[in-house]
Amino acid sequence: MSSRGSVALLALLSTLASSVIASATTATVVGIGPTTRSLAGAGVTQAVGYEAAFQNPASLALAAETSLSAGYGVTSAWLYTQRGSQAEQRFDAQPLAGAELGFTLPLSLFQQRFVLGFATLSPGGSVEQADLPLADQPQFPLLLSRQRAVDFDLALGVRPFEFLAFGVGLRALSTLSGNAQIERSAQATTTRVRDTLVPVLAPIAGVSAFFGKRATLALVARAPLRADFDIQLGAVDLGATKLPPLNLAGVAHYDPLALQAEYAQHLGPLQAMFGVVYQRFSATPTFLPRTVSCPAERPDCLALSASSPHFHDTFDLHIAATWSFGVTSSAQAKLRAGYALVPSPSPEQTASENLLDNARHRLGLGYGLTLLDPLPPLGLDCALTFDQLVARISRKQPDVAKDNLGSPTLTTHGHLVGLSFGVTVRL
Repeated sequence: MSSRGSVALLALLSTLASSVIASATTATVVGIGPTTRSLAGAGVTQAVGYEAAFQNPASLALAAETSLSAGYGVTSAWLYTQRGSQAEQRFDAQPLAGAELGFTLPLSLFQQRFVLGFATLSPGGSVEQADLPLADQPQFPLLLSRQRAVDFDLALGVRPFEFLAFGVGLRALSTLSGNAQIERSAQATTTRVRDTLVPVLAPIAGVSAFFGKRATLALVARAPLRADFDIQLGAVDLGATKLPPLNLAGVAHYDPLALQAEYAQHLGPLQAMFGVVYQRFSATPTFLPRTVSCPAERPDCLALSASSPHFHDTFDLHIAATWSFGVTSSAQAKLRAGYALVPSPSPEQTASENLLDNARHRLGLGYGLTLLDPLPPLGLDCALTFDQLVARISRKQPDVAKDNLGSPTLTTHGHLVGLSFGVTVRL
C-alpha cells in the first residue's frame, strides 16, 4: 500500500469514530407482512396469522390451522433535501425489497392447545448492514438504514381461558466479531480477515383480553434488540507509515424498548382499532466507540470519540379498521385500512452531524381473500402503504463550519411508497 493509501485509510478510520448511525429491522419500520402493513402498524388485537409472531404472540392462539406463508415487499423513497437557498436535490435512496416467510403450527400438550408461530423478513443480499458515512453527510438512518437486517421471530401463543390469551417469543439478529491483519511483503500487501456471526436474542410478550364478541384489548412488550460489530485491526507497518492497533466497533442495528396497546371494537363485519406505541429511543446507545484506545499514561489522547444521537422517546398513534364480507359461497374477503402518526425521535440537527428524520403520516390499504371448500385452501393478501414526511428545517449553530453540507439550514421532505403481497397455504 502506498503512503497515499495509508493516509486515506487513516482518514476513513477517523471518520468511523465521528459518524453516528444505527438502524433497526424492517418489521419495526413498516411491518412484518402485508396484513400488518395494510393496518399501518396496528393489528395486535387481530388474528394476523404468522405475522403475530412479531406483532403479538398472544394472537397466535387465534390461528385455527397449520399454515405456511410466503410473500414479497418493496419500498421506494422519494426524499428531498435543500441546503440554504440552493436548489432542491433528491436524496439517493435505492428501493428496499424483502422476502417474507412464516408458518403457524397448532400443538396440543396436556389437553391444552398451543400455537407455534415463525416469521422472518429478509432484505436480501446480506444478513445485516451497517452504514458508516462521513459525519456531516446528510443521511436518513432511522427511515432507510433501519430496513437492512434479517428479522427472525419465533413465538408461542396459548388461550387457557375463553376471555384471555398469552404469548411469548424471541426476536433474533446477529452480531459480527473478528479480526483483520494487513501483511506487507516486497511483492504485495495482503489483508486477512476472520469474522464470526453470533445470534443475539430479545424477548417479546403479549396478552389479549376478549370481552365476548364485542371487543378486544391487547398489550405487547418488545425488549430492546441490539446487534454490534467488532473487528480488531492489528498494527500495520507500511514502511513510511505505521498504524497502531485499531478497533472497528459499534452498533449496527438497534430496536428500542417498545410497548404497544390497542383496543378493538367489533361491530358485526366491521372491526375498528385504536392504539398507541411507546418507543424508548432515549436509551439508544452511543453507536461508535473510539478507533484507538488511549494508553493508561495518556487517558486524554487525541483519539476521536463518538457523539451521542440524543434521541427522545416517542408515542405513535394508530387507527385502523377491517371489513369482512363474502365474495361467493367459497370465498371470503377483507378490506383493511390504517393510519398512523409517527413522530421523529431525532432532535433538530444544529451541530455538525446531519442525521435527518421527519415525522410521518402513514397510510395503509389492503385486501385479503380466503378460499374455502371446494376451492384450494389458499389465502391471498396484498398491501399498499404511503408515508408522507412532514417538512422539517434544521438550522446550524454559528460555530458549525460553513462548508458543512447542512449549513446554514437544511430542509427535508418527501414520501415513501410500499407494496407487499403474500400467499398462505392452509395445511
